[in-house]
Amino acid sequence: MAQVAWRPMSENVSAEARQIPMMYRQLEYLAVEANLPAIVRDGLRAPGRATNIEATDPRATDALPWVGELRCDPINGLRLVDYVPLFLNGRNTVMYTNLMSGRPLCVVRVRAGAVNTPGTILSDGPIARDTTRFFDPSEATSQVDLNAIRATSWGVFEGNPGARVRTGNDERIKSAMQATLLVPDFVPADLIEGIIVPSETSAARVRAQLRAQRIITQVSVSVDANRFFTMARVA
Repeated sequence: MAQVAWRPMSENVSAEARQIPMMYRQLEYLAVEANLPAIVRDGLRAPGRATNIEATDPRATDALPWVGELRCDPINGLRLVDYVPLFLNGRNTVMYTNLMSGRPLCVVRVRAGAVNTPGTILSDGPIARDTTRFFDPSEATSQVDLNAIRATSWGVFEGNPGARVRTGNDERIKSAMQATLLVPDFVPADLIEGIIVPSETSAARVRAQLRAQRIITQVSVSVDANRFFTMARVA
């Protein structure tokens, strides 16, 4: 069983004043469009505790935060499905694999305050891989390669600028881009900061769904097609 020590911060220090490392200022959850109203209203729940699923189509499940077989050993006494998985870089191979399988993904941006949740841990790569290491988030800054985590591609290219050819994958970068903050059980709705969608059409649908369910929120909805690998998307 993997164990990671967690030491609570002083109760006398406000959440705003706590020194949260910059690496946690970009936390991203991969969700399908149909689930966004429930997420904005109720927050994020670990898949093993509850779900945000509101449709019977299996593609309506949120993105699985792993590719391949799921590790069986608990981490800090919890199964992987008992954590809410927040990527430090959502534009990774997990997103790509889920998009290719037909899931209409969006990115839910989560405030850095989620890192203060007791029992939260950070992986340095794919959470289902046996060789992945887990850290106390406050000690992880010296243990992970943030440049690799924030990379925009895991491809290996050769040739001159303008005529480069992809020749393979950089497995180290590919793994690091899947670094995940694992939050036990639940991320409350007030930590949801924004939603990124792949098209204006998708943004209009999300806003209409929020209005239809009378959900009043300050959560922003923005469009960034490049975050989704500029893949052809069904409007």
